[in-house]
Amino acid sequence: MKSLVKSQAVFYCAVVLLLLSSQCKAEPLSSHLKRLTSILASRNMDSLRILIDSNRILVEIPPKEGAYLSPAQALGVLESFFNVHPIANFSYILVREDGDAGIAIGTLATVEAGRKNSYRVNFGFQKNRAGKWLLNRITIH
Repeated sequence: MKSLVKSQAVFYCAVVLLLLSSQCKAEPLSSHLKRLTSILASRNMDSLRILIDSNRILVEIPPKEGAYLSPAQALGVLESFFNVHPIANFSYILVREDGDAGIAIGTLATVEAGRKNSYRVNFGFQKNRAGKWLLNRITIH
């Protein structure tokens, strides 16, 4: 009986340590946003795939109406947009975490045919079960 109680205590301690270590490894949204911005600027869609929600993502990018898309569809829309509107830079006026949800609002500057244009951007994020941020909403206007 004592060995059963002892093994249960060891098990519970291991579970607590695992939970605490996974919480300590949580990446701040600002760090995740820097990586996302860098990937978008380089138009590396393969790297972007792992940073977006694997179920669906709300995409609102002109000229298309907003829609929930699969990751493959979202990547296609983003690639098409950034082929026409090459990125000059991103800047953010708000980056906020609220528990498992996050938001980043700012400006996207592009260069099109030698002219600079700017768009408002809004990225929405959600943490997955492992505590990693995933992009679940993109709005560009």
